[in-house]
Amino acid sequence: MKVDPPTNVTRSTLSNSFKVITNHNPVAEKTTVCLWIKSGSSHEPLERNGLSHLLEHTLFGQRYGDQKSPIYDAITSKGLKIRAFTTTQDTAYFIDNVDTISIPTCIKLFWDIFSGNLLSTRSMQDAKSDIQKEMISLAADPNERLFNALNSICFPNQTLGRPITGSYDSISTIQLDDLQEFLKCEYLATNSLICGVGKINHERLVECCENFFSSLQAKSHPSLTIPNWGGGIIKVNVNVDIERQKIVASLPFSASQSKDYYSFWLAAFAFNSKDDLGFSKALETQRVNCDQLTVYPEFFSQMGRMQIYFETTNSKTQRDMRAINQQLNLFKALSLEDLNKIVHQIDIKRCLELVRLQDSNIEHLAMSFSNHGLIPSEIPVPQCEDEIANSLKYSFLKLKDGHSNAIAYTENF
Repeated sequence: MKVDPPTNVTRSTLSNSFKVITNHNPVAEKTTVCLWIKSGSSHEPLERNGLSHLLEHTLFGQRYGDQKSPIYDAITSKGLKIRAFTTTQDTAYFIDNVDTISIPTCIKLFWDIFSGNLLSTRSMQDAKSDIQKEMISLAADPNERLFNALNSICFPNQTLGRPITGSYDSISTIQLDDLQEFLKCEYLATNSLICGVGKINHERLVECCENFFSSLQAKSHPSLTIPNWGGGIIKVNVNVDIERQKIVASLPFSASQSKDYYSFWLAAFAFNSKDDLGFSKALETQRVNCDQLTVYPEFFSQMGRMQIYFETTNSKTQRDMRAINQQLNLFKALSLEDLNKIVHQIDIKRCLELVRLQDSNIEHLAMSFSNHGLIPSEIPVPQCEDEIANSLKYSFLKLKDGHSNAIAYTENF
């Protein structure tokens, strides 16, 4: 299996548990640095849906109080690129194309973000306006509505079941005090890190981080509870004429991403196999016109789910939905002998190479270290035939634990 080019991963922890990790590549022309906080939409109060995403947009805006942020201007004027995202579990802020001399300026901006110096009523209102405009376009997107509907039945009455962006109404009710309180509770030294990948000096980055982040107290961050799985079937009416309807099904599993990441990707390859025991072949035997079949695992804090997505013709959506539900139940009942046949029918090592987490990818490195204290190359990858077979057996046993399937499908008005 292909391995990362020689790079040097170095880890440090400040006295308050704030972490710094770098992957030094001496031949890289530029560096990317990021501030990663292990907090996302799953950590917000249910009645404040969209709070974490709004906070990210507010903090990464271009204002310092009611004035333009001088640090932000200093960074963008040098040609550095800024981006950010919020997920259910994490929030991350990135600065790309960084040269050595700009590192202290970048860390100062991260500190302004982390400490709430960039919060103001003006910046919050600007962020609300941007997000609410985005919601209008998302509401017309069949895929967005499909996955939002799926989440609502997978995790009913829970934050995981709500859109990360929130709703128009929930965003409207959030006040500046709510953002400040959430930041105070969630942006902590113990669940945050700064990561750098490229031509970067680890000791210099640690020194810059200590200048700002060492003043933080080491407060504990509460763990998330295991989500309650729902299940069922939900129809999404779309008011635009689309040629092919969309179906997505989901199966839950209990897992640890650090230990089980590759095991569930093996299960996904088995589902996606085009051989006799594969999912697409099985659907073909039921005359399901299956297009763009995609199977992948999605991991949360203490559990995950297997996602199966495909498109089909307009007139047969409900029939195809029933077929996939039936096939999921049949697939979960496969014998160990059948599973072993699948192992021999697909190029497992080639498949694993496609999804392998890499130390040289800053998102992989920060996410892995934040969630598990491991770098990607430390996550065990099944190598020999016995390890692959055992991993596949393990993941299928997890998928066969009796939970209901969850299926969402679109249908034209």
